[in-house]
Amino acid sequence: MTHLDSRNSDMTHLDSVTGRKIPKFGFKLGVDLVQEGAWVFSSSSSAITATSTMGEAPDVGMDAVQKRLMFDDESVPYFLPSFYLCILVDENDGVVGHASKYNCHLWENILKGNALHRAFSVFLFNSKYELLLQQRSGTKVTFPLVWTNACCSHPLYRESELIDEDALGVRNAAQRKLFDELGIPAEDVPVDQFTPLGRILYKASSDGKWGEHELDYLLFIVRDVNVNPNPDEVADVKYVNRDQLKELLRKADSGEEEICDANPQLIVSGELRALKPIFKIYGRRQVFSGPVVTLKVFEDNVLIREFLEEKGNGRVLVVDGGGSLRCAILGGNPVVQAQNNGWQGIVVNGCIRDVDEINGCDIGVRALASHPMKANKKGIGEKHVPITIGGTRISDGEWLYADTDGILISRTELSI
Repeated sequence: MTHLDSRNSDMTHLDSVTGRKIPKFGFKLGVDLVQEGAWVFSSSSSAITATSTMGEAPDVGMDAVQKRLMFDDESVPYFLPSFYLCILVDENDGVVGHASKYNCHLWENILKGNALHRAFSVFLFNSKYELLLQQRSGTKVTFPLVWTNACCSHPLYRESELIDEDALGVRNAAQRKLFDELGIPAEDVPVDQFTPLGRILYKASSDGKWGEHELDYLLFIVRDVNVNPNPDEVADVKYVNRDQLKELLRKADSGEEEICDANPQLIVSGELRALKPIFKIYGRRQVFSGPVVTLKVFEDNVLIREFLEEKGNGRVLVVDGGGSLRCAILGGNPVVQAQNNGWQGIVVNGCIRDVDEINGCDIGVRALASHPMKANKKGIGEKHVPITIGGTRISDGEWLYADTDGILISRTELSI
């Protein structure tokens, strides 16, 4: 698999015709316009920072889908042991044997020099010269939920994919995997339409158990295709034009990458969760974050006021109001007080009122709706207890991150 961010990789570029090594450089995906409507990818200082540690779970912890994705290339009759295995090569791309995907990605094998294998990366453009990107499935053992180019995989040790002439074997493999992963029919991507642009030799460690050591072919193709992703392989797909891709690169270099994109492993593990998109945005501060203080009430605002009278110290008050739409449990005065006391934000699973006043406050507020009726004042509720909003459980002390796209809950503070 090709990393779109290779800052921790040891990489050498190989000439696609002679196999001659070109001096090492930190290969990163860049984009330059060479003529109207055309693209060229080159070494540059920009990179899509779509990195993720390879699956941390050991093989004994894999679920059925993960095991199939890691071991499916070995599920063949014993008398055809090499038909579904990766192609082992030397640094000049000479075939030296075969091995399973599992063994090819074990870091201990890579360190021994036993795991260099042939791979490919497909860059597929439509007739508008928009690049197809895929987000890898969350069930993937390696790089779950990472965004990458259209398809990254391996040719297998079989006659049709061992053909070296004009990289025909690799092109055959690319056609096969585009169907396996994205449901693209073979007739949509004829083998003779792939253009091999070069090869990359690289090695990258991840978590100490897994790693990469591949001789990777870069294949370009321009076709309008029908895409029907396999959910075991692909979580999402999208096309991006040149400017959109440059913006992804810019965000990566400036550290503006989306939290979800930067933390796929936390999503898979459940440590990072998104609240359902049920909240409306109020207040002047559209982006806010901080440690969570939880409160559970129902049509009563006394405890909310008590909390907001305290020093906020950069915290976020999350109120489970039971989703009631019958009255407002938060008004303008408490929000002004929260702003003055240093609260970062307030999230209410219920209604608010005094919207104009709240929208003038330098604080982030989320609520289901506005309502003119005021709440009860009995002081009934529970502080610092686990709450559930829209099926998402939130505990006191977790971290909340909110922007115009929605609200995320993390078990720990994130680097953003």
